Amino acid sequence: MRREITRFANIMETKLDENESKGGWQNDAAVVLWGRALEELTELYWVLLENPESSTKIGKECADVANFMMMISDIRGALD
Repeated sequence: MRREITRFANIMETKLDENESKGGWQNDAAVVLWGRALEELTELYWVLLENPESSTKIGKECADVANFMMMISDIRGALD
């Protein structure tokens, strides 16, 4: 596994752990998860505009987006 992928996966896992209290995604519809991903993309957009040098915040926002893509992939059977 590439070093960058491992590092990014670690950020993704940290973000999932931080949101564990919200419950899982297995019962959510893909379209609902897509809407939440769009919200995260918007947050990322604003971080890139307002804090372009904040690598930590950018990484966390990117991981949020990636986590929603993973969730959609999971519930639609693409990870099998």
